[in-house]
Amino acid sequence: MAVTDIIKRRSGEREGVDYEFDINAINDIAIMIVKVKTTLRPEDIRDFIKKLKMTKIWMPEYSDKRVYGAVAFLIEDTGAA
Repeated sequence: MAVTDIIKRRSGEREGVDYEFDINAINDIAIMIVKVKTTLRPEDIRDFIKKLKMTKIWMPEYSDKRVYGAVAFLIEDTGAA
């Protein structure tokens, strides 16, 4: 993905829900949201997928973009893959 902008540590609150994204890579048509973990657990993946689904509500300035997710980690717990 060609990247035109990178935002580190985007966080906020909408409708009583706090959110934080570690890295957002953006171009004209898409936003890639990267979750960074030392140890990746299955519940981290489930939580991240739920957050990805809320991206366009939490960050309406990206409502016209395709949303992709990625995870970077050092260690994987059993079942995280």
